[in-house]
Amino acid sequence: MAVVDRKGHINVHFKVGLPRLVLNLIDETAYEGAETGMLSAALDLEFEEFPFLYVYYSVRGEGEKTLLSRFTIVDGGARRDTELVILEIPQPADIHNGGDIAFGSDGMLYLGLGDGGPVWEKQSQRLDTFLGSIIRIDVRGATEELPYKVPSDNPLVANPDARPEIWAWGLRNPWRMDIDPESGKIWVGDVGWARVEEITVVEAGTNHGWHLFEGSECRASGETGVTEEDCDDARDKMIFPVHEYLHPGNGCAVIGGYVYRGTAIPWLQGAYIFGDFCTSKIWALTPVGEFEWGSQQILTVEPHRRITSFAIDEEGEIYVLTVDGPILKIVGSSDVTD
Repeated sequence: MAVVDRKGHINVHFKVGLPRLVLNLIDETAYEGAETGMLSAALDLEFEEFPFLYVYYSVRGEGEKTLLSRFTIVDGGARRDTELVILEIPQPADIHNGGDIAFGSDGMLYLGLGDGGPVWEKQSQRLDTFLGSIIRIDVRGATEELPYKVPSDNPLVANPDARPEIWAWGLRNPWRMDIDPESGKIWVGDVGWARVEEITVVEAGTNHGWHLFEGSECRASGETGVTEEDCDDARDKMIFPVHEYLHPGNGCAVIGGYVYRGTAIPWLQGAYIFGDFCTSKIWALTPVGEFEWGSQQILTVEPHRRITSFAIDEEGEIYVLTVDGPILKIVGSSDVTD
């Protein structure tokens, strides 16, 4: 299980023992900003044949930007001199950079990007920018001359006014994404603004509503510049969350997780597990009808530790990552263990 820390380290954690450092980019990574740093990492799906590590991180230097890069693993470590920059993305601010890499069963790389912050939130409804979107690219055979290809079946390839890499848009700050290998569904925890946190299932060519909607709520007010007419005109074109929760009593920032495909907790099989940064609550989302989902709080991490991410091992068991704390494993209906 690979674990990323904000300052620029990627470690591999085994079932027992100390972690092993795989990549150290502390000198290259900008982590002083509000939401910058080492943001995500993923291994190539065909790692035995293509021993690549893909990393998404904020870089030091003039101006805000993030890089999606590929490193080659040699003798158990990622060699820094093998870095191949796949994408360089200008960022208007040091918040809402999003940042999760996931490979689909189709072999394509998906990357979630935030809207760039409050000043830039309207970018999420534009198709000529990566801000506020999930992109889908083909990185097999990447070279400096051609670091990626655009899949021919991406939904916007025929639109001359759109970035053809975009798979879905209208997101605020997608913080953690899971592509369930069994169903193929792309699950995203999209961090809300003032009231609503949301869990969204992303499909090709879908618009998820931000900045006009927070969850399924219209943001009409003088402060936002959104009107009820804006929402009425757009509502039928939007795909709303499969689940949302309000801040009071529940939290302030959703942390997306994984669909549980392990065996240790049979009653959780097929449930989507997610949490909240502020309250350390963890929920399971399960279907209650063809188009309806119900949530059940399964635990609260105690003593109180802020959840930053989830991880999954080869057996499908789920782990909880916390700020300045241990990695925890969910082992029962109300238990976690170091």
